[in-house]
Amino acid sequence: STGVCERDVTYKISQELARLLQQNGATVLFSRNDAASVPEIEERRLNAYELKPDMFVSIHCDSSSSASSNGSSAYYYKNYSGPLAFAIAENLPLSVKSATGYNMKNGGAHYYPFLVTRIENCPAVLVECGFISNKADFNIINTDKGRKAIAQGIYNGIIEYYGY
Repeated sequence: STGVCERDVTYKISQELARLLQQNGATVLFSRNDAASVPEIEERRLNAYELKPDMFVSIHCDSSSSASSNGSSAYYYKNYSGPLAFAIAENLPLSVKSATGYNMKNGGAHYYPFLVTRIENCPAVLVECGFISNKADFNIINTDKGRKAIAQGIYNGIIEYYGY
């Protein structure tokens, strides 16, 4: 209803996250080459087996028929992915609050068998960066400052997970 596509917003968040990771020595691989391409979920999962990454982070925006649903969250399936999901879930709203003043709800980390969280060769999480259907969350998701804060929060969670 906003005219903004999730794929465009999440691509910008992933680009900012990649910049932060690469700035600190990480090699970042993408499951898509641009904002317009959206590979099937099964293709993303299979790429994770072929490319053998150290971790898999799938970035999304949530949506609901209720405009009051809000906040960010992270999902995992394998137990060894739980600590990564919990670290990202904790850090993302803290970063948004610090950078923008917006008190994004911490929806926590949850066990859920999304196809991309069932990757078995590395920790795999699905991150919901806020509700695109909630006006306040959308105002964060749809700004450069907000997207940078979201990426910083995911980055901070990854760093915490690795114990730096």
